[in-house]
Amino acid sequence: MSKEQASSVPCPPDSPWVLTDLIMEYMRRRFQAELFPTTDPASILPDVNIPVEMVCEADRMSEVLARACRNPGTCCFMVDPMKEPANNLPSYSIRFRPGH
Repeated sequence: MSKEQASSVPCPPDSPWVLTDLIMEYMRRRFQAELFPTTDPASILPDVNIPVEMVCEADRMSEVLARACRNPGTCCFMVDPMKEPANNLPSYSIRFRPGH
């Protein structure tokens, strides 16, 4: 990544955290656009340096977080110990209770 491409992120351009900052900034803009649909669509375009898989995951997380904000009493965390990934961290899902 060139210094020009990374100049808008808070960490130094040669830092290994540049990608993390790019993803964080994209998720913030995406989350804001989910909550406030009047946001200019061009402002939420992902940075070209973010891998597609990470953009898709950030989109899913932003959508779930926005749904939880719009319906604060309708969601709950569920940890499923039977579906632990290979890294031994528990998987989780957020489910929305129907009718709320």
